[in-house]
Amino acid sequence: MISTIGTTTIQTTAPNSLVMNPTSMLVEMKSFIPSSFTFETEIQKIKQELLTSNLDCSAKDETNEQYLYDMQDIIDHLPKLPEIQQQKLTIPEFDEIEVKATDSVEIKKFIRKVNYEFLGFHCNHKVMDKDCDMVYKNISDIYKSEEFKTYDNFVSLVAECVWQIRDKDRRGKV
Repeated sequence: MISTIGTTTIQTTAPNSLVMNPTSMLVEMKSFIPSSFTFETEIQKIKQELLTSNLDCSAKDETNEQYLYDMQDIIDHLPKLPEIQQQKLTIPEFDEIEVKATDSVEIKKFIRKVNYEFLGFHCNHKVMDKDCDMVYKNISDIYKSEEFKTYDNFVSLVAECVWQIRDKDRRGKV
C-alpha cells in the first residue's frame, strides 16, 4: 500500500508497518511551480539519480564529463540517510490452554508458563507502541530539522549544477 501525504510518499508493506524512504523525501519535498514544471521535474530526476548513485556522467566534452563524475562523487561522500521502518506490534491471539485435573504438577506448571507467555501477559504492548511512536516522531522531527533542510538544499544545488553542466554540454560549451 502506498500513501501520499502532501508530496511525500510513504510506503506501507504490511497493515501495521510504515517505511519512510529519505531519498524519496528529498526528491519529492519541493513543491512544483507550473511555470517551471519541466525544470523542477528535471532537477528532481537528477536528485534521484545522484542519491541512488545512478547519474549518467556521459558528456560530449571530456571536461564536462569529469565535472559530472565530480558531482556524483560529492554526493557519494555525503552521509547516507537510512531508510526508516516502523512496525506497530501485532498482538497474536492464542486460546488459553486448559489445565486438566489429570495433568501432573510439571505439566500444569508448563501450561501456566505457556499461557502466560503466549497470551502476552509478560509483555507490555502499550509501552512498546508508545516507544515505536516516539521513534517515529523523532525521525519525522529530523526531516523537519534545519540540518535536513540544509542537506536537501545542498543536494538540490548539486542537481542544478549537473543540469547546468549538461545544458552547457548540449550547447558545446565547457
